[in-house]
Amino acid sequence: MSQGIRTPKQLGVNVRANRKELNKTQTEVAKRAGMKQKQVSMIEQGIEGVRLITLFKLLSAMGLEVVIRPKVKSKKSLKALFDG
Repeated sequence: MSQGIRTPKQLGVNVRANRKELNKTQTEVAKRAGMKQKQVSMIEQGIEGVRLITLFKLLSAMGLEVVIRPKVKSKKSLKALFDG
């Protein structure tokens, strides 16, 4: 499953959907990531303030990665964002 994510809430929904697809509980993925279940819950709820390292540990434990891409269609359009 691949989709654009622009908010912490969208990230949480996506993480939860991927965890469910793996048929794992929050406790199971938390243990694998070396964190507490509450931290997984906070990420899945889209609560702001979660440390990036915590997020990356969870994503790694679930076999996920972050991919950065422009949200506009072309590099020319992206350049226009900054050139006004």
